[in-house]
Amino acid sequence: MLLDAGSCPIRVFQAEAPYTDDTTLVDVPGEKLLFWGDSTCGALPDWMKDQGLADKLAQTVTEVDPEICLLGHWTPLSPEIVIFETVG
Repeated sequence: MLLDAGSCPIRVFQAEAPYTDDTTLVDVPGEKLLFWGDSTCGALPDWMKDQGLADKLAQTVTEVDPEICLLGHWTPLSPEIVIFETVG
């Protein structure tokens, strides 16, 4: 889905991720900003992280190519740090 917030397009899309099977990411391409929410976490109730899904999430983020990543409950980080933590 593409939202038009004036002169700031916002793309909302689902991605494969280790946290849930309905992970939604929010991309603000003009600002090179990507909201990840809790998508890098493992799945409940045991918080186990599926490495294949973590790799798919890392690939998706690499394709989006953000400069700033906002996780759910943390400060802004570079995509390199988040990808390393996700797949590392």
